[in-house]
Amino acid sequence: IRTPLNAIVGFSSLLAYGESDLTKEDIIEFTSLIEKNSRLLMVLISDILDLSKIESNTMEFSFCSVSLHRVLNEIGSAQRINMREGVELLLDLPGQEVTVYTDSARLSQVINNLVNNAIKFTSEGNIRIGYRPAASGYVNIFVEDTGTGMSREVLEHIFDRFYKGDAFKQGTGLGLSICQMIAEKMNATVGIHSEVNKGSEFWIEIPYQPIHTV
Repeated sequence: IRTPLNAIVGFSSLLAYGESDLTKEDIIEFTSLIEKNSRLLMVLISDILDLSKIESNTMEFSFCSVSLHRVLNEIGSAQRINMREGVELLLDLPGQEVTVYTDSARLSQVINNLVNNAIKFTSEGNIRIGYRPAASGYVNIFVEDTGTGMSREVLEHIFDRFYKGDAFKQGTGLGLSICQMIAEKMNATVGIHSEVNKGSEFWIEIPYQPIHTV
């Protein structure tokens, strides 16, 4: 919390009490840094609050019938503006729409977190999100990227709290741990397949009971 807060206070002070010869470029740069660190601080506080709610068993879940087509289309529309130049966001949805019984908001939170993670590690190629119904009574939602991938050592700790496989990437190291805990509360499972320089695929398995009509 101190790191982004120090940046916000420091650059705000420079703008408020700095020398009168600050250039327009200086002001734009300082304002951009304040905004960037404000967003980081908001994410960090949100992650800590979610972690606290999960551990105290006070996080609320509202289960209902959820269309996966609708959820992933909404996520795709919102995340396209966050893609880096040279990276394309692709939707890979089956022909037949699938409905699951889960918490729509929490499911979207988990998928968005996985997409945000993919964006950080993908500088070219694409990020693909979609799902596949499984005959085993589960539906498999995936977030696949063509990014840097991860070593076996990183994969062993990827869901640990405050763990960052790359210390130079922005983030708190809480997002994936929270994803895993939220998934468990929804009777779902989060996992990952990854190879160095070959990208990564996160997946979420959610219980799925097809509805048969007469």
